Amino acid sequence: MKGLDVELITIDFETYYDRDYSLSKLPTDEYVSSIQFQIIGVGIKRGSEPSVWHPNTSDNLAVQAALSGIDWSDAAVICHNTLFDGYILTYHFGVRPKLWMDTLSMSRMLYPYLSSHSLAALSKLFGLPEKGTFVQNALGRRLESFNTAELNQYGEYCLGDVDNTYTLATKFI
Repeated sequence: MKGLDVELITIDFETYYDRDYSLSKLPTDEYVSSIQFQIIGVGIKRGSEPSVWHPNTSDNLAVQAALSGIDWSDAAVICHNTLFDGYILTYHFGVRPKLWMDTLSMSRMLYPYLSSHSLAALSKLFGLPEKGTFVQNALGRRLESFNTAELNQYGEYCLGDVDNTYTLATKFI
């Protein structure tokens, strides 16, 4: 991106949640540090390259491997709700990039009159692909309950979020 002398890394985590254990019921730090917390997978986009889905393993080694090839000291992390995804990166993986960027906060600053700053609402407003609904199929499901086809579907959903987040960041900047 013009004017930024860092590698842009767009990230979106998909995690376990249920009716009582969710971000709408718990503060972010309590949710992410809970013994119930589980990463299903992560979508990562490096610069403008195609986004890649990394389904997790029960020991987090798949996600750790996906994150290990990035020079975080020269990276700007872009998320839609960096409070959540950034906290996962820091708390579970010790990631401390050069710069944090958050399309949710950018939108709130640039468009304070909007009634919703959700990724779905912003995607619609800016004519981006519609946010999928696969996450609704994940309610109450742990990583080990997904078969390969379902994990791939979840990955497609996640990558749509990653791509829309990246596109919004480029528009906002």
